[in-house]
Amino acid sequence: MNNLILGILLLYIFTHLVYILHFLVYPNPKIKIVNHLPVTILIAVRNEEKNLTRLLESLNSQNYPKELVEVIIGNDQSEDNSYQILKEYEKIYSWIKIINIEKKIGNLKGKQNVLAHLVPLATHENILITDADIQLPPEWIKTMVSYLQNYDMISAPTIVQGNRLFHQLQGLDWLFSISVIKPFSDWGLPITAVGNNMGFKKSEYMKFGGYEKLPFSLTEDYILFEKMILKDKGKFQWVHLPEVLNISQPIEDLSSFFNQRKRWFEGAKKGPWYAILIFIHHVLIYPTLFLGFLLFSFPFALCLFLMKWIIDFLWLWTACAAIKKTYLLKNFLLFQVYFILITLILPFYFLISRKVIWKGRIYD
Repeated sequence: MNNLILGILLLYIFTHLVYILHFLVYPNPKIKIVNHLPVTILIAVRNEEKNLTRLLESLNSQNYPKELVEVIIGNDQSEDNSYQILKEYEKIYSWIKIINIEKKIGNLKGKQNVLAHLVPLATHENILITDADIQLPPEWIKTMVSYLQNYDMISAPTIVQGNRLFHQLQGLDWLFSISVIKPFSDWGLPITAVGNNMGFKKSEYMKFGGYEKLPFSLTEDYILFEKMILKDKGKFQWVHLPEVLNISQPIEDLSSFFNQRKRWFEGAKKGPWYAILIFIHHVLIYPTLFLGFLLFSFPFALCLFLMKWIIDFLWLWTACAAIKKTYLLKNFLLFQVYFILITLILPFYFLISRKVIWKGRIYD
């Protein structure tokens, strides 16, 4: 048992050292933009009246010719003033089109159903997808389209940003997890795409008939990635650059936080074998280290914890530096406490119920 504990920790340290070295040796090269290409941006909206102005103003502030941009927004039966806000923006900006989604396609629901309606309406080959609670950096369209020229699908990081400590810890949590996607993508072992920051070629999507030919999934981004990249062997690239770092609104309460993580878990457990191994390893690491206090002396067991925290700090510093967000590390020690709690609590929460409440709807 002693050797197993040490083996799990040493494997954790070794893998994260590999990730760190990969970031340092093989950063994402910036692609020189030769010409601008037409692009369609698709967004699903449900009950987002608090966030829409921020999103739409960040779209309007993009450093990209507006005559080449088409934004199609699907209103998914919003129960607040989202639809009215969207219609006002549609009157102001000719490049925004609002579609009221009232019917389901087959057994599709939520965002997957909205996108199934919107993709066929896209005029252009290059399609980008984001969410209504996102703030886009000014170079987002330009950089994403420049990468998409060479791939069937691309994706990029999103982090949470807010004023409260809980918000900032969520930001570190997101970055800690999604940054692993880059090295595996570069090694030809893609893990997933992020649904609020991704792009794909419309022609590749239409080849298999689109979302209506796929089963319903709470993680619509992963099921599309699975089909286009893992099954159909499409070309994929993860773009880890500050120019494409999207900022998401934080979760405000624990109930919504746990439901978000349960929804993510439904997608993660269907991932490729190497992604599942990474997930299992991360779930086991803290129970393993706590077991060390029963089998080793207290100073030695504490040293094992310190070794993990040191490698975590180096890993987060590398991932943060790549997108110019190193200020997030001021909460690193509190993040470790936060991470211990969610690692120990979430597995039990997942076992209590399969139901997920999201955007005011219940999914079983």
